[in-house]
Amino acid sequence: MLKLIIIDDDGLIRRGLSHTIRWEELNIELAGTAADGERGLELIEKTEPHIIIADIRMPIMDGLALTGIVKSRYPEMKIILMTGYDELEFAKEALKMKVFDYLLKPVDNQNLLDAVQRAAAEWHHDHQLKLKLLEGIPLLKHRFFERLIRGKLSEEELSIQARMLDLNFDYDFYMTVILKADDYAADHSSHRFGREMLKYCIENVAHEIITREQAGFVFESIDDEIIVLFAWKGPDEHLQSRAFDLTEEIRASVEQYLKTTVTAGMGFLYGQLASVTKSYSDAKSALEIRHIIGKNQVISIQDTGLPLSPQSVDILDLEKTLTLKVKLGLEKDAEQVLEQIEAKLLSTRSITLQQVKLKALETAVLIYADADLRELVHEDDFNRLTELIHRKQTVREVFAEIRQMASLLANAMNASRESQQKEIVKQAMDFIEQNYMRERLSLQDVADEVHISPTYLSYIFKKEQNINFSDYLLETRMKVAMELLRMKDLKSYEVAELVGYSNAQYFSTCFKKYTGCSPSAFKGES
Repeated sequence: MLKLIIIDDDGLIRRGLSHTIRWEELNIELAGTAADGERGLELIEKTEPHIIIADIRMPIMDGLALTGIVKSRYPEMKIILMTGYDELEFAKEALKMKVFDYLLKPVDNQNLLDAVQRAAAEWHHDHQLKLKLLEGIPLLKHRFFERLIRGKLSEEELSIQARMLDLNFDYDFYMTVILKADDYAADHSSHRFGREMLKYCIENVAHEIITREQAGFVFESIDDEIIVLFAWKGPDEHLQSRAFDLTEEIRASVEQYLKTTVTAGMGFLYGQLASVTKSYSDAKSALEIRHIIGKNQVISIQDTGLPLSPQSVDILDLEKTLTLKVKLGLEKDAEQVLEQIEAKLLSTRSITLQQVKLKALETAVLIYADADLRELVHEDDFNRLTELIHRKQTVREVFAEIRQMASLLANAMNASRESQQKEIVKQAMDFIEQNYMRERLSLQDVADEVHISPTYLSYIFKKEQNINFSDYLLETRMKVAMELLRMKDLKSYEVAELVGYSNAQYFSTCFKKYTGCSPSAFKGES
């Protein structure tokens, strides 16, 4: 039930509105009345009403002054102002303050009831929206953090969205840590928690520790990762080691209480929120070598031994290009990119063979991590590659193994693509066989059915069948038409309709072009 109060210095009006209107029938509780704005404000703070009916002209504090205070403290309250003066300035001021309604005295009860009912309806509507927003805030925060770590927020967007979500980023230093359950690499369905519950439990453990220390934020990413975003004020003298200690506590707590293990990758410490995406990328790189140095531990990017010169940024771009070339099955192009990566590494004078091996394996991990390529690789293949690289004694030998791996995957992608294309064309032909009688059957219709673009369907159809789509559709229709014309009881126009032609003359033209004779002549010969 909504609460309403009446504020007016005229006692007759207060009593009249209190007793002549049956507020309870409107599902409204009359929570009290006051004779001036000052007492009205005290009543408002005491009862917290949803709707306020107030006179503009009152002693001590008038209705406009009261409205200004109420709107600043309780913006959700609906205010209906009354006045005996039909003055434009009052109305302008009231509208400027966004009062719900403005009524002239003497106020007709029905007009007041209408205003109150509309105010109540609007309050309920606003309340429902607020509830929906509150329900959606966790999702909005998740999207915000997801875009933050991936560098998809401009500084302006970052500031606006953080303020809207009531997130405080008044810190001096930020660092990203990625937690990955080691069970994900195994048959996660066999874990006693199940995959989603396991992520939820790990996130809870991390959240409890980070909240206790007031050290930042915890959220889940779309990559089955739990992200800890450390955020601190003050000097960075011991922040790196503090982050390590807290992350180690999370790892140990997960092992102790959840009876499972996680590996953590730690990025560098940065002085700007916009650089969180760099720290996330650092943490990714650190986490990816868990296959080499072992799981169930905290791996800092500083401990990986990877080259950290500006050239490493160029190498990351080259690795992404390499992955794309392998996915496209471009074996020669992939080999050229690998040569560039090798040259970049060798140009770093202080680099060791061990660092080259780690970087080579990181490159392999990035390729294997691609969703399309992952299907072509068994975990044993990666383990075998790791063992081979560890045994190599020169940089050339290391990259020879990576080149062989890239070549095998590129060829496998080509074979897989060929197989997929054949299957798509088969599905397209089956669809044509079942729908040739549709007059307006088009390339777009068939493409929609097999979920690819018309241009790509046209290309692979011609490639696989050595005939274009329109000629194949014509051939299908004409073969069926020839069979039907051999049936003596069907006329030419009937056959036309059965194979997708509403215009018998056009059918006859197409038939003659395909067979060399008209439908009637063909029927006669049959």
